[in-house]
Amino acid sequence: MKKFLNLVFMFILFFPIMVNALAKEDMQQISLTELGSVEKLSGYQGFQGLTITDKYIVVSLSKTDNSSAALIVLDKNTFETVKTIESLKYGHANDLAYNKKTNEVLVVDGTTIYVLDGDSFEEKE
Repeated sequence: MKKFLNLVFMFILFFPIMVNALAKEDMQQISLTELGSVEKLSGYQGFQGLTITDKYIVVSLSKTDNSSAALIVLDKNTFETVKTIESLKYGHANDLAYNKKTNEVLVVDGTTIYVLDGDSFEEKE
């Protein structure tokens, strides 16, 4: 066993380490196309989280004092606002995720995870 450990140590110590870096001349400038825009809700700070479901793009916002949150639901194909839900109890809802198997949107507020239906956006029990 000791020989094996010595061999592993020697391999790690003397194995050549290669570092690849991207030179400035290798970088490309790209242009982005705006697909749409969403107006910020009054009393809410900038967007906190985003997830994409089979049908929707869901964006979360938090009140400036983090007392509640809002969700803006956009049609995934047209980027039109489908639903706006304000004054949710989620506080600083800064992270969203979508579970395709269960059609659920998960909203994280600190250490609490809330589960919403992926179509109605009603909280599930």
